[in-house]
Amino acid sequence: MPTHTRRSVLGFAAAALLAPAVLSTEPANASGTLTFGQYADEWTMINQAQPGTSYWAYDRDRAKVGLEYGAVPVWRSVFRIDVAQLAGAVIAEAAFAITLDHTPTGSPTPVDLWTTEPIDPGSPVTWNNFAGSWLSRVGTAFGSAWTGGEQPDQELRFSGLAAVVQRAVDKQERYVTLGLRAPEETSKTQWKKFYGETAHLAVTYQR
Repeated sequence: MPTHTRRSVLGFAAAALLAPAVLSTEPANASGTLTFGQYADEWTMINQAQPGTSYWAYDRDRAKVGLEYGAVPVWRSVFRIDVAQLAGAVIAEAAFAITLDHTPTGSPTPVDLWTTEPIDPGSPVTWNNFAGSWLSRVGTAFGSAWTGGEQPDQELRFSGLAAVVQRAVDKQERYVTLGLRAPEETSKTQWKKFYGETAHLAVTYQR
């Protein structure tokens, strides 16, 4: 599993902002498979302890997930990814990846990936109004990036999302929206912080 130092992650995030989409124009191999990479164009969080608070313009340093270690809030994070350029594509494989910045221990712990209802930066997204927007769990990844143990940042990858992306393409939806939450939201060992700007989809497809 790839790892990143904090310096490399910052460069990775900067690249996401400067060149958010990479769409291949030539077949990647003899079978005609193409590749597509897209960073999240928007992301936000919700916080159970502040159920009416929207985080579009507040507390944006990291994307938080799980029961905060040493505190009481339970956090979830949501990411919107533009897949309009995949219109008409047949999806072969798809994966979501994001860089983990911090965990409270050095032992790998799980985080779940869910499909969610869409998010819009023009509308508040809060714990209260997004409570029923978690649709289905589509994957689990394990990781650790214990700052106190000098562990490096770690890229977590969720594979097996071809059906999720294909469904959005077939419905002619512009975005795929995915959320991260802890499997056990009462467990402080599953607390995590991510670099939100590193969230991205990697897709192989055919036309």
